[in-house]
Amino acid sequence: MVRFSQFFSRPEGWLLGLILIGGAALRLYHLRLGMQYMGDEGRDLLIAREIIIGKNLPAVGPPTSVGNLYLGPLYFYLITPALWLSGLDPVGPAVFIALLSVATIGLVYGLGKAMFNSFAGLAAAFLFAVSPLAVEFGRWPWNPNIMPFFTTLFAYSLWQVLEKKKEPWIIVTGISLAGILQSHYLGLAALPVLVICLAIKHPKVREITYWLGAMLLFLALMSPLLAFDLQHDFLNARGFWQIVTERTGSGVNVGSILSHSRDRLRQVTGLFTGLGERSVSNNFLLFGGLIAWLGLAKQKKQWWLLAAWLFGGVLFLGLYQGPFHVHYLEFLLSAVAIFLGAVFSLVWGQKPKAWRWLAGAGIAVLGGVFLPQSWRIVNQTKVPNVATTKELVAFMGKESGGEPFNFALLAQNNYDSAYRYFFAVANLPVEFTTQTTSQLFVVCEGEERCQPEGNPKWEIALFDAAYDGKIEKVNEWGFYNYIRVFHFKPRKVSQ
Repeated sequence: MVRFSQFFSRPEGWLLGLILIGGAALRLYHLRLGMQYMGDEGRDLLIAREIIIGKNLPAVGPPTSVGNLYLGPLYFYLITPALWLSGLDPVGPAVFIALLSVATIGLVYGLGKAMFNSFAGLAAAFLFAVSPLAVEFGRWPWNPNIMPFFTTLFAYSLWQVLEKKKEPWIIVTGISLAGILQSHYLGLAALPVLVICLAIKHPKVREITYWLGAMLLFLALMSPLLAFDLQHDFLNARGFWQIVTERTGSGVNVGSILSHSRDRLRQVTGLFTGLGERSVSNNFLLFGGLIAWLGLAKQKKQWWLLAAWLFGGVLFLGLYQGPFHVHYLEFLLSAVAIFLGAVFSLVWGQKPKAWRWLAGAGIAVLGGVFLPQSWRIVNQTKVPNVATTKELVAFMGKESGGEPFNFALLAQNNYDSAYRYFFAVANLPVEFTTQTTSQLFVVCEGEERCQPEGNPKWEIALFDAAYDGKIEKVNEWGFYNYIRVFHFKPRKVSQ
């Protein structure tokens, strides 16, 4: 076993160290203004804050974007320590996600090296470190963004158990599987991957204690969600089955599944590399990679895990035929990096040595494609963001004169939990029930000028109805050429 200090004194260690530093820089630089902070993030932070102050210990996690389903609460408990350490600053959980993404780079290297060789591990780690898609998902706190870490840890532990015969790692497999399933429901793709790998390697159980321990830990981590389902007439199970049956129509169409699986494969490689899912260059890279993969599978016996992960995962995603969002692909990000790293390592190992120049040039070209796109993501200032939302909340608190007020948000792509979090942290007397106060603040997000007067949004309609429509706008302010704040009060009665 090579010691940590000895490893990083070698050229391979230096290269990995530079990759990790570069990956960390892309994920941490300009984070406060560049991270996404909207309703989902505010909702999660409100719950994490309630954990910190002892007000709530959630047994269920965030709702999914697919149907009336809920995830497990693991994500809330993961971000809570970071939020506490940062003094309730939302950037704290974002730093945690960024560091988790950096740790994923290290796992990608370790798994690529274990399955193939050092070159494959370093190439895969570099590609994951600078991939625009991996960088973007590594820069803000959101429950699907923990999936690449747990998926890579899941694959690494499976390799240790099934290839290296290190049974204690099955405990890590159980923990990481629970992490995957609680990050997003399409993490269920891990289950067929697990079944395929067990069928290929058909392991002999030598020490049953480890396997039982893995099952118990998995069940313990999933128990809050299981208890929730039992108490709510299997809400999640029924919802998931309804989605599957509705979206697949009258039956399972093999041709449709294969077509969708092909689209998912093109999509994940095209977005991971930034080449575009329907571009000629992406098709060329994917076709060439698959041809090279046939050679790799013929020469190597270690192809089984990556094949099950990448192609089994793509087939599973092909079963889902509803609206498809980019974050559904997070299960496959590390697999794509290792796939490309393995292909480049195959080219590197060919004779004559001119092939090494081709492999090096290919990685350099991809890096040249990745970096400008990743740099644009890193330098982008999002509005609204943590700083602007906090500023607006402080501004409304000041303009309210310390008196209670009602609040409404008008936005197409946001909801008020982003503001509610800062209202709670600042302990401002804002009223979110049906109780009306003597003033209302309305925030409008968007480039188009909005008209809050007479708006049917319930917070506005409630305030308007409480004063029989006799309200007036007493002030209006603009922020960042994107946000407007309106202040309403009951209309003064003439004497």
